[in-house]
Formats: sequence, structure tokens, C-alpha cells
Amino acid sequence: MMRVDRHWRTEQTVLFTTLLAFGQLFLTVPGMAQGADAAQRNAAQNDAAAADNEAVVLPRVHVIATGGTIAGAGYAEVEDRDGSALLAAVPEVFEVARVTAEDPMTVGSSQLTPAILFDIAQRVNKVLAEDPELAGVVVTQGTDSLEEAAFLLDLLVDDPRPVVYTGAMRQPGQMAAEGGRNLINAVRLAASPAARNLGVLVTMNDEIHAAREICKLDSTSVNAFESTSGGRLGFIDGGSIYLVNAPRRRVSLSAAAIEPKVDLLTVTAGSDGHVLSSMLESSPKGIVIELFGRGNLPGSMIGAIIQAMRQGVRVVFTSRTRSGGLREDARWEQGGVIYAEDLGGLKARVALMVALGAGITDPTELQEIFDKLAGQVRVVANRQPHHQDIERPSG
Repeated sequence: MMRVDRHWRTEQTVLFTTLLAFGQLFLTVPGMAQGADAAQRNAAQNDAAAADNEAVVLPRVHVIATGGTIAGAGYAEVEDRDGSALLAAVPEVFEVARVTAEDPMTVGSSQLTPAILFDIAQRVNKVLAEDPELAGVVVTQGTDSLEEAAFLLDLLVDDPRPVVYTGAMRQPGQMAAEGGRNLINAVRLAASPAARNLGVLVTMNDEIHAAREICKLDSTSVNAFESTSGGRLGFIDGGSIYLVNAPRRRVSLSAAAIEPKVDLLTVTAGSDGHVLSSMLESSPKGIVIELFGRGNLPGSMIGAIIQAMRQGVRVVFTSRTRSGGLREDARWEQGGVIYAEDLGGLKARVALMVALGAGITDPTELQEIFDKLAGQVRVVANRQPHHQDIERPSG
């Protein structure tokens, strides 16, 4: 047994001596030495690349937090979260971008007025103008008026960088609250160069929507928002952004103010015009009327509508269905009525407020704006009236 061990140790010594000699030979052969040097250089380059990757500067995104369910605003049992608290609750957001935040207000979006929404739009414009290196902006808001706010901003922001709205349907601390996920998706989208030139976006429930198209169709579901006509723009999955559509129906307007005195009226079975007549007593500048189906209305309302136009009120027709276009009547067009096509009443009102605030009052010019928002290409011959029995407002 011992002899076997000694014999094995002798063979180990011989093997080690042979390998050592072969290694010395390897280092003295010129080609092999050059290969070793190249390997060392490659290793150094890899180390340098790894250091560069660690030094990559993340894009910068600014968050404007206004409250809403995502911040717990309006819930007595939940402490309101400002922008910093929203970000602190989702630390993963700092792996996506360098994020800053501000809090102009913390309220439920049912308390937002057209004037406040306009102020938010002005603030977004200012942030973008003062910081050319900023990648994008995120606005967090309650969902009650989110579709109106996002669309108003889309009409007023003329910057290629992404502006993204998001919110939540479930308050912080509630089981399966989705606010944090929506926030990180919004930051991811605002930081992405792929989201440039798409206008104002809304991301909820991992989906990406254009402000022009999105509608809130459910009061409780996390899947409350849909794009009814144009379809969603894309979705976010596992941190990756997928864009499958592009927004075409957009208009950019420059307005130093908006006209808040624009009302919305929905026609119902039995409507006879008395509600519209009451509205006229407050001297509105515009009225959007949601009609039946493709543009039907009770005959008993015609007198009140004509009276509105005689008073210089700009009247916009749309459908209460929120999807599908209108069958236009040349008599109403000749009288100065503007057709919003498939733009629902909420957004038609916003568009009219912004257009009037920009000083656009001529019915023909207003119709051109709504045509662009509808994606409609008009044939001039089709706009010639067949009748002239409805007065056209002046101005």
C-alpha cells in the first residue's frame, strides 16, 4: 500500500515537471505570447465597458402631482401623499429615470375647474421650455376628470417630448392598489425617446392611450379607460414599451386663456328646449349638445337652438353615444352649427373652450378644427347648403 503511494507521488512529480516545462515553452513562443497579450487587452476593454455602463446617466423626468386617488386625496382614512411621497413608495422608479416632483395642489379631480386645468397646462409648457434637457413630464391626477384634463393639455402643448397622465382606481394601502405600477409605467414612458411626437399620453392598467381617444367607461374597475374609436396606442409589459398605433387626430392651439363659459347638454327622451333656454340666461359663449344617435333631436328643441345662435352662442353638435359620427344637415351647417363627429361631448366642450379662448369664433374656422380632430377630409362640394332657412350667426 505504501509502495503504491510512493509510486503515485513519483508520477505526480514527473507530471508537474512536464507541465511546468510546457508552460514555459508556451510563453516563449511569439504567436502564443501575442495571444496572451490580446486576451489581456480584451479583458481590460471589458472592464472599461462595464465601468461605462455603470456611469450611464439616466434621463430626467419631472412629475407634477395634483392629487386624486393615486395620492389618497379625498379619502379620510388615507393620508394624502405629495409627489415626493408618491415616488418614495415606488423606489424602482429611480432605476428608470432621475425623477423630480412638485405639488401645485392635492385634490380630488372632481374639484378641478377649467381654469385650474389651464394653469396645469401652462405649468407643463413652462417646465418644458425652461429645461431643454428634460426627457418628459408626468402628471398624476384623479381619474374623474382625467380624460378632459389630458385632452386640454394635448391641445395646448406643442412640444415633441412626451407628457404622460396617470392615476389610480384604488387608493394607497387598498388591496391590489395599482397606483405605483401606473406611476412607474408613466415615468418609463415619459423617459422614452420612442414616445416623442405622440402628443399627450395616458397610461393606466399597463395600456397606452392618446389623450384624444381615451374615455373613462367604468367607475370602479382598474380597466376603466378605453380608446373608443382610434384604439389604444400600445402597452407596457415587463418594463418594455410596445407601440402598435400612432395618433393622427391632433390639433395644437395657442391660447393665452380659455373660455370657461361653455356648457354641455345631453338630449333625452322628451327634451323640449326649456333646459337650453335656461342655459341661455347665463350668457354662455358656447354650448355643446349631445344628440341622439347620428344626430337626431326632438323638433321641440329647434326653436331654442336657433335662439342660441341668434344670441351669438357657438353651438356644437355631437352624439351622446360617444362613438360613431353624425349625419350632417346642411341647414344646420349653413346656420353656423359645428359638427364634432365622433368627439364626445366632454372633449368637444374642452375643444370649444380652448378654441374660443384662442380667439377663434368663426363657425367655418371652428369646423375646420373639429374636422381635424375627427380625422375627416372634407370634399368642398359636400359643404354647400341645400337650404337657407336657418340663420347663420355673425362674427
